[in-house]
Amino acid sequence: MQDLLNKLDKLYSKFLNPEFPQDKELIQEWRKIVSKAILVEQLITHDGIKMFLEELKEDIKIINEGLLTLDSNSLNDIKRDRLLDKKKIYQGIIGFFTVNYEEIKGIEQKVIENEDFIKE
Repeated sequence: MQDLLNKLDKLYSKFLNPEFPQDKELIQEWRKIVSKAILVEQLITHDGIKMFLEELKEDIKIINEGLLTLDSNSLNDIKRDRLLDKKKIYQGIIGFFTVNYEEIKGIEQKVIENEDFIKE
């Protein structure tokens, strides 16, 4: 992915021309996505992060079981809402540590389509 990031930098330098501000912004966005993916890939190899994510996944399973099995006497609306909020937060954290490889592949394809600009 670092190679893709380098190509994006070259492509970005070709679009510094003020005639194409939307292209410049798009390339900046692509670079941000690829940079985040590189960082996330490095982070998720760390044992502490792996443990943390597994703990969140386990907590989500417990929350789901509770939501499915507890009746309205055991789980009032306030407790239910708190569990749903907690689950949403946990899913958001797990989502942060997930790389969307399809999106990266799409960016890479667009860069390949514009490789003539990079070679000049």
